[in-house]
Amino acid sequence: MTAAVQQISDPRLENFRPLASGADAALAGLRLPTRHDESWRYLKVNDLFGQSWALARPVVDAARIENRPGLMIINGRLWAGLNELPQGVVRLAAVPAPAAVLGDHGPAALNAALAPEPLALQVASGRPVTLKMSYLTIPGHEQELSPSRVVLQVADGADLTLHLDSLGGDAALTWMDTVIDLRLGGGARVRILASVRDAGRHIQVVAATLAQDAELSLTDVVFGGRLTRRETQVALTGPGGVATLHAAYLGADADHIDLFTQVQHLSPGCHSVQVLRGVLDGKATASFQGRIVVAPHAQKTDAHQSSRSLLLSRAATANAKPELEIHADDVKCSHGATVGELDPASLFYLMSRGIPEHQARAMLVDAFIGEVLDAIADTEAAQRLREDVAAWMAGREQQP
Repeated sequence: MTAAVQQISDPRLENFRPLASGADAALAGLRLPTRHDESWRYLKVNDLFGQSWALARPVVDAARIENRPGLMIINGRLWAGLNELPQGVVRLAAVPAPAAVLGDHGPAALNAALAPEPLALQVASGRPVTLKMSYLTIPGHEQELSPSRVVLQVADGADLTLHLDSLGGDAALTWMDTVIDLRLGGGARVRILASVRDAGRHIQVVAATLAQDAELSLTDVVFGGRLTRRETQVALTGPGGVATLHAAYLGADADHIDLFTQVQHLSPGCHSVQVLRGVLDGKATASFQGRIVVAPHAQKTDAHQSSRSLLLSRAATANAKPELEIHADDVKCSHGATVGELDPASLFYLMSRGIPEHQARAMLVDAFIGEVLDAIADTEAAQRLREDVAAWMAGREQQP
């Protein structure tokens, strides 16, 4: 967050003080964002921070749980212990303090104060490791918040593939609030495939710190939601680091989607790419803010950003705000953002070949989103997401 921390506590924190379980000191002086904060200007922040919440209750009824591989975090708590940790991953006894890359990030600090069972894992070097984590929210009978915090320390030279699935609950009652703190050692490689299908309110912050020659590849796919914010903060702290961020969103009806990325080039010779593709229908709204920050000594930086949004309805709204903050002179940096509709010439061409209009539209949407899905190394996972995109599009074509 760019705004300074206020000495007087934000009065909205009174909504969360009953949830802090004696951690009132962690809330003192904490500042929550408003729409006057540039990085939160498009989000309906009072729909999150301006309301009273109860902490989501632990789930004890196994019959309500969909069996999924890997670790499951349900209503902010680890389900059924750690019996599915893959070889090469161990649990740490102590959970480290929030990463420096988050700075004075108020929502992340609130998450750290409220998360009932924070989890810290260490990934060792050696053979490649695949870890699957599912976040689930099971609604109760009142507005409930499910905060969770995971720290992943990836050792020098380690190789990790991480699957993150977020499945939310009732649009009126649930708020899933997740922080994932990644710390990549020298030469570590991490590939993340994340998806969210959350009908309610949803915030996920991924904070990644990359040491020398570390590589991070993150692909994030968002399927709507009443209010969804996906935030990625990357700090390239060692020379030779590489960060590749791909994201795709699909919104319909009254969905509200907010994506924010910030990549800080803090060391020479680092490379970053950001690619966003979005599709909106109905009265959906989506916003993308992407920042590239190059420190004065981060010469030989190579950083690029591309944002494209496709509107299937004239009532939909897409906002794009790319930013470059460059303090070095020997760099290659670029950004671009477009918002448009389906190309009528391409649609006519497909229909002239005998393809029905609804199928032709679906093919064009698939090709558009495919620019993100093609970056997924796991071909089976990419195919499943393509099928999900096709199902989403089929549902839109059936709308009156």
